[in-house]
Amino acid sequence: MFIRKEYENKFIHDTTWMRNSVYNATVNANRKKNARMQELHTKKQSKADVEYNKNAIKIVEEMESAQGKSWVDMVYQANGWRRPTGEVR
Repeated sequence: MFIRKEYENKFIHDTTWMRNSVYNATVNANRKKNARMQELHTKKQSKADVEYNKNAIKIVEEMESAQGKSWVDMVYQANGWRRPTGEVR
């Protein structure tokens, strides 16, 4: 079994990042007109907190059973929007 030393891992990590950044720069430099640039660091969405979401849904369902859906009208009114009627234009 081969175990890498920490400086070897760092060297591999650094050279991989350098290769990716150089490749990304050349692709972006040679891209066609009006084509999007490739991002070097893509943003990853964080994982949702399942317990928090379950509790939030439970609270909303309790509010709806007690007060109805008047809170939806309040949200639309606060934002200056009209509530959709469901009709197709």
